[in-house]
Amino acid sequence: MRIQDIPDLEIIDLDHESFTEENKKKGSRDNTGNACAAGRNPGNRRKNKKIDGSIPEDVDMDGSISENEDMDDSIPENEDMDDSISENEDMDGSIPEDEDMDDTISEDENMDDGDDPKESGPRKKFPINIHIVLLVVVVVTISFILYKYLSWGQIVDPEDNSSGPDDYVAQSYDNILPLTDSEGNMVAPNLDDGLSIAIFGNGPFAEDRDSADGLANMLADAAGATVYNCSVSGSYLASTRPAPDMAVNPWDAFTFYWMSLFSTNLEVNDYFAEAMAALGAEAPPEAAQVHDILSTLDFDTIDVIIVMYDAADYFAGRPAYSTETIPDIQSYAGNLKVGLEILKQQHPNTRIIVMSPAYAFSDQLDENGDYISSDIVRYGEDVLSTYVIKASESAAALQVSYVDNFYVTFNEDNAADYLSDHAHLNSAGRKKVIDRLLYALNYYNVLLEE
Repeated sequence: MRIQDIPDLEIIDLDHESFTEENKKKGSRDNTGNACAAGRNPGNRRKNKKIDGSIPEDVDMDGSISENEDMDDSIPENEDMDDSISENEDMDGSIPEDEDMDDTISEDENMDDGDDPKESGPRKKFPINIHIVLLVVVVVTISFILYKYLSWGQIVDPEDNSSGPDDYVAQSYDNILPLTDSEGNMVAPNLDDGLSIAIFGNGPFAEDRDSADGLANMLADAAGATVYNCSVSGSYLASTRPAPDMAVNPWDAFTFYWMSLFSTNLEVNDYFAEAMAALGAEAPPEAAQVHDILSTLDFDTIDVIIVMYDAADYFAGRPAYSTETIPDIQSYAGNLKVGLEILKQQHPNTRIIVMSPAYAFSDQLDENGDYISSDIVRYGEDVLSTYVIKASESAAALQVSYVDNFYVTFNEDNAADYLSDHAHLNSAGRKKVIDRLLYALNYYNVLLEE
């Protein structure tokens, strides 16, 4: 190539927006001359295209050409900009679109104006179909929503705005079961001589036992039943020792397991009487009356046994459930389980209903003077709800009814309206307990009548 063949170069501002209409016209005029030069020497044109339109190496760089070389910013910027490169290639000798492409022209020269040389190779394809991924996500999401809808929570009518704290149930451990025979058939109670009920427990039924406002007397009036109240005030469900030790803790004789055992016709040690003697004046005021009932009543004639202990075990920090190091009799749920086993074995024709503790707050106050939730404060290893849940498991294991007074009859939102302090029921609270008892007692009446 001769130096005379090189056209005069003009310094051009290569900014992306600097190409005016005049530059475009000039580029079209230069294309004609450059095309002729390329026709005389195709090799030179191919060589120039491979180096992105830069000046050929065999050209003697002087004069105006050297001035272009001294421009530090114009050429690199021109190389980095897709649109600028395509337009400069048109001006430096690109072939018009209507010119026949020679076989000697390389594949790179056939790129459309504006294509980035870096992207001239085959495009990469994603191995994952994005539509399939989105479809899977949608299916999983819909399945999860359906599962939660069908298996969780309480269905609420959005048009019913009359619900309040008494109507909301976050979780229910109610499990109302009928009395059944050995083959699983429902057995109707024999009410020829009227309904008879025996009660085991502590505070709720022991308080105001001689008053018309006491739970036992309220139940007798509401159900038209004869009620034998064997509850003992100040007692607990769980024992502190494997067997009552009068020198250590005579109160263990009043726990549920030992009371259940004493209600049978089995030959057992009369720990109850020994505890009364050991406690003397500190014995529960109703202890003698309860001892007489347990000693003389034929529990085979009783239609229903009700068991209800309050949160006393929680406040005393006694274990909620058994472990490898805690035997059944020394935990709340464990003692309940073994006591129910005794009653089921010895009184198979008697229906049993377990009432959970009513909701109770802890006795600790927050900065506003309000009682702190029993789901926050621990006196032992567990919160109160753990006692409720574990007791429901014990009842289910023995196939006896369980009435949830912790989440259903009462709950944390409404409990203050039914308690006289942080834990004891007021008259309105007692009425709700009676309503729930009647609900459990009459649950299967329609089926039994059929």
